[in-house]
Amino acid sequence: MLLPLEHGFVMEDDPHFPLGGDAVALAHDAAASLAPGARVCDLGCGAGGVSLLLAAARADLSVTGVELRPGAARLARENVRKNRAEDRIRIVEGDLRAVRTLFPPASFDAAAANPPYRAVSEGKLPAHPDDAAARTETTASLADFCAAAAYLLPHGGEFTLCYPVSRLARLFSALTAVSLEPKYLTLLYPDAAHAPAVLVCRARKGARPGLAAAPPVFTAHPESRRSAP
Repeated sequence: MLLPLEHGFVMEDDPHFPLGGDAVALAHDAAASLAPGARVCDLGCGAGGVSLLLAAARADLSVTGVELRPGAARLARENVRKNRAEDRIRIVEGDLRAVRTLFPPASFDAAAANPPYRAVSEGKLPAHPDDAAARTETTASLADFCAAAAYLLPHGGEFTLCYPVSRLARLFSALTAVSLEPKYLTLLYPDAAHAPAVLVCRARKGARPGLAAAPPVFTAHPESRRSAP
């Protein structure tokens, strides 16, 4: 069954990595800030949801999705074909931890990621390895995602990602460790009566310290894919 996206785009969702409101908010934030004609790398793209949303929102963008799991990479390529977006979206099957073997340094203007939210040590792992990879750092850690983005970006390049609010300190530590300075923060609220659980952060490579916060964003299901503690 095809999942409708935006601007006429559709996708076959990945049962192990279903598209959630957090990923949609990530794509919207990134699309709003990217320069004209930007080259974007979607790290850990799964079935290609964020890549498709970026291309749907901005016809000028060139998007490359990187995905380790062969089944998800095949599904992402099929989703690109369904939307006749082969000229704007490319899917690379590969390990972001070995990003230096996939691309030259500073190959992209921007990067985006919806990384796993939990460390392997935090709770029982799902039985299926693909389910575990979607929710926990079994294949790549937050630090791995940040290191890959830092390698792929030039000075001034932007990395946009979503992550649990409860792990904000961990996020900032991982970003600044590789010279990605957090510059813009958006908190995603389920509604006005509840505290935010997920955030979208935009970081810039080599930037000076200085963080701005966006007005709150209210979304009915900011975490339909996975729960943050």
